[in-house]
Amino acid sequence: MATRKLNPSEWTQYFNQINKSINHSLVTIEILSPDLGDQIEVRWQLLQGFSIDHKENSLIVFTENLNHRISEPKDIYINETEGNVTTIEITDKDDIKQLIRLQDLSRKVA
Repeated sequence: MATRKLNPSEWTQYFNQINKSINHSLVTIEILSPDLGDQIEVRWQLLQGFSIDHKENSLIVFTENLNHRISEPKDIYINETEGNVTTIEITDKDDIKQLIRLQDLSRKVA
């Protein structure tokens, strides 16, 4: 597994590119807050895409049932295994981490 930090100048291009390869992917979004504890916002829903909203300074994750907005991200880390994104870790301005876990349904394990 390889982890790398995305520079803010890469965010738009990276998420536009990943949108082209997320067919048949499920997503779980977990919020890790020191004040509120760990919470699951979304559990294995069909992922429809990502968008960077420059006007609102946020990252939006679109799923089949929910649009999840992460306001003012400051750090984004990508974990990849065999060229596939498995986890996106985002830290916002309040140092709250959000883990976005991806599962590619087209890659079944025999």
